[in-house]
This record gives sequence, C-alpha cells and structure tokens, in this order.
Amino acid sequence: MLQPGLIGPNTLKGVCSVLRGRGSGDTSSLPDIVTIISEATMYESSVAQYFAEKGIEQGIRESIQEVLELRFQPEAVRRLAARLGAINDVQRLKQLFRAAIQVPSLEVFMNLLDEAE
Repeated sequence: MLQPGLIGPNTLKGVCSVLRGRGSGDTSSLPDIVTIISEATMYESSVAQYFAEKGIEQGIRESIQEVLELRFQPEAVRRLAARLGAINDVQRLKQLFRAAIQVPSLEVFMNLLDEAE
C-alpha cells in the first residue's frame, strides 16, 4: 500500500525514466506521476477504510448475537441474523449491543430492533 511521504523525488525521477525510456534527468512527467500516486493513495485509503468499517459492523453484529444466544434461546436469536445484517449504522449497532446485555427478555430486544427499522 502506498503511503504519503514514503516516495521521494529520486524515486519519482526513476519511475519517470523507466516509463519514458529516457535518461534519469528527464522529469517532464513528474507532476503526472505525483498525481497518479496521490490519487492511488487516496483510493487505497478509502477502500481500506470501507472494509475496516464493514469489519467493525460485522464484529458488533456477531457480538450481539453471541450475547443474546448466551442469555436467551439460541434458535430464536439465530432468526434475528438477517435483521441485524440489514443495519449498517455502527452507532445503532453499539446501542443494540448494550441493549443485548441489559434487556430482560428477547422480546424486549426485538421491540428495540423494530425501532431501528
């Protein structure tokens, strides 16, 4: 993964020389290479952030299910998986996780889940 600050001017000059097949002193395409690297870095960063957020969401969903399965009937809890999977808001999932720990019954949790939809 490309990271800002790790690619120096000499590296960019070398890249330009390889891409253009010219001597290392030709830096005419240096701005283009810098732009390409900057755009690639931003793209990689946003893709990584997207997958990190999806991983966090999935982890919270799994934690909710595990807590509910420990506290209530596992078969009934497993039927909630699709409903939990439809929630993409990390803050809402965190609220439901806290609720899963505290609610007195699965019915109360399901009512809270209904409010989320």
